[in-house]
Amino acid sequence: MAYIETSGAPRRERQPFGQAIKRAAIGLLFTAILLIPRIRRLRRNTRAWTVIRACAAVLGAWLIERFAAAHGGAGLLAIGVLLVIFAVLVRARPEKKSVDAIAGEFQALVVLNGGGFLNSPDGDSIPNVRIIVSPGRIIVLNQHETTLAEIPIRELR
Repeated sequence: MAYIETSGAPRRERQPFGQAIKRAAIGLLFTAILLIPRIRRLRRNTRAWTVIRACAAVLGAWLIERFAAAHGGAGLLAIGVLLVIFAVLVRARPEKKSVDAIAGEFQALVVLNGGGFLNSPDGDSIPNVRIIVSPGRIIVLNQHETTLAEIPIRELR
């Protein structure tokens, strides 16, 4: 800011309106960029995200009801519909364990992704399993990280 000296206290020079709008837009953009990781982290928490969705649905329904009662303000209707659509469509995305995290958990030497697993010759094939080879055992996990089989290495020799 530039200050102009007068006989008394310093006085701030006025900014042009365009510069003020530009600074506000940059501030809003910066704030949005900082909020994105926090929203993604919140979306991984299923319970918190369900509460947010429920609040959005209630607020959207209330705005739609207010539009119907007032017969005016198309903006209320649009925002209400968008909030209800958000509440219905945007689901939580719980964080899945990475292959590195699974390898560290089982102290694995190798983690193989994909393929199928046949528990018995007469059984159905289970697709998309992970085979974890650790120093003392071989572990087979399904998509939901449930242990399907655990084979000690000494039984293979």
